[in-house]
Amino acid sequence: MYNTVVPGDLSDSNFKLIDAHKKIISFFEMEFHLPREAVVVLGINRSKGGWKGLIQVTQVNTYLEMKGVPTIHDKNLYLITLDDELEVTSFWLKDHLDNEED
Repeated sequence: MYNTVVPGDLSDSNFKLIDAHKKIISFFEMEFHLPREAVVVLGINRSKGGWKGLIQVTQVNTYLEMKGVPTIHDKNLYLITLDDELEVTSFWLKDHLDNEED
């Protein structure tokens, strides 16, 4: 379903895929003020007019932390879209009702 980089394949599409991967990582690091290891790209797919990605982000549950509960980390899934120039056009928290084919 999602593309992966083929080792040794130096085609332009693999370079674009690598650039999209780097852009997604840096976006989530900056947007959520997270360390690199908290952001995992589960998949990237070429779409009409750009790229779509599925990302797992490990975040502290701030609500429970506010209530005095010891630190609990949530693993949240996000969907992100980038245009052909690798600018983020949208991102949202994926829930179990999202249709992955959209």
